[in-house]
Amino acid sequence: IITLSDWFSQDLLNRFPDLQSKKFVTHPNLLDLSSFQKFEDDKIEIDFTAKYPTLIYFGVVAKRRGIIELLPWLEKLLEEGFLFHLLIIGPVDKADKNQFFNFLKLPKLSDNSTYLKWVDISKLPSYLKKSAIGLAPFEVNPQHDSGVANKLYQYMFGALPILATACKSQKELIENSNCGLIYSDYESFKRHLSNLLNNEKTRIFLGENGKNKLHQLYKNK
Repeated sequence: IITLSDWFSQDLLNRFPDLQSKKFVTHPNLLDLSSFQKFEDDKIEIDFTAKYPTLIYFGVVAKRRGIIELLPWLEKLLEEGFLFHLLIIGPVDKADKNQFFNFLKLPKLSDNSTYLKWVDISKLPSYLKKSAIGLAPFEVNPQHDSGVANKLYQYMFGALPILATACKSQKELIENSNCGLIYSDYESFKRHLSNLLNNEKTRIFLGENGKNKLHQLYKNK
């Protein structure tokens, strides 16, 4: 039985004791490390700069991915004086397009965000280098609990600290790697974001932990 995370393997065993006799293999949703290292070595130029630390979200844009629900929070924090730039890269689910683009028209977000409908994957390491924090705001549900999204490993490759929801598998990875912070509501998101924005040393420490953990995962494959 192949699963995406150790947590989900154990969850299946807890729910279905008869599976004790089966062999479980965990195969994380890892990125292609050799390709990403080549992309990084190529030093691909991108047309993106931001005045303030950049929060990046890479992947499909949809309510179920949590990023749309995050936008009103980010607008509010910008109004309160937080200094950051939001970079979103990815296609938008058809059902969520109106809501997403209406949020991006909010005054503060309009002035402090960049949306790209997609970029070639070879350019992602360059965008990660120009970013400060990786966002993983997935809705907490059984599907998102079962495995870790590929974007978290991409953020780890870029040595970015991760700000994420408490989906069980990604929470386990982040806590075991000490590579990010977990939030559950607006107040905890605000507190953690403030911590990361105002403490470059914390960002570097968590980001390096993530990158080291990623290489360890490949070594142990």
